[in-house]
Amino acid sequence: MGPCVKTVCLALVVLPLAGCQREKPPVELDGMVIDAARQGVIIDRATEGLDLDPRKPQASPDKDATKRLEIDREQRDAALKLLILRNRLLHEDRITEGAARESRWPTWILLPPESSLSPAELQERQVWLDKEVAALTKHGCAVGAAKTGNALYCSVE
Repeated sequence: MGPCVKTVCLALVVLPLAGCQREKPPVELDGMVIDAARQGVIIDRATEGLDLDPRKPQASPDKDATKRLEIDREQRDAALKLLILRNRLLHEDRITEGAARESRWPTWILLPPESSLSPAELQERQVWLDKEVAALTKHGCAVGAAKTGNALYCSVE
């Protein structure tokens, strides 16, 4: 290969790479704030839409499997709500970032509900939830009690 061919080959390799080195345009944060908030509104509306046509939950001839599925779904829903509460507490500077990171969030929270879990596994999850719910809800419950004058603001029977 002659020097001209080598130069041409090198140029064919280097020039496209030089184009990749261009700086990306800056991210427009104001638009991202709107887009992020919009996603939450869409999810809320989709949930409201489902409420307009409620369906019976999955059923099984095994009544215990149906109960386990319901328990599992409720635990996962509660854990996801707790995660949202944690994020709001952090956003409103009611807890520190360190406090927000103290808990280890189990992977089961993000998986779909299942009926095959044992009562012992469900109980173990409930113990975790009880501890985490108590730690994070105390902040909002204290605010609610102070603002309403109702000491039992978060009391649920």
